[in-house]
Amino acid sequence: QKESILSIRDIGIQVETVYINGRTVSRFIERSKISDIIINEGITMLQVKFYMAIIVEGQDKMVVVFQHLLPKYSILIQVYRGTRSIIFNESEESVENTEGFQSI
Repeated sequence: QKESILSIRDIGIQVETVYINGRTVSRFIERSKISDIIINEGITMLQVKFYMAIIVEGQDKMVVVFQHLLPKYSILIQVYRGTRSIIFNESEESVENTEGFQSI
């Protein structure tokens, strides 16, 4: 299984999942419809899992990136900073200083 995110400045984001059986699911989100990109936490009985999500205007559900792989927080924060810098034209340093998370 493979999951990827492709961010293209001024165009949008493509999220893709390739399953073990070879089936591929892709979703493209136009830049004009992206409200925000966040890191959220999901709490289970035994652990806290961090995930990255895209909030899309006019939709009730967020688009979860890497929903099957759930990478470590340190990797997730790098992808988050890079994606925000491309989509919202922010410098990665400003994302680091304003988002409230610390790298582990």
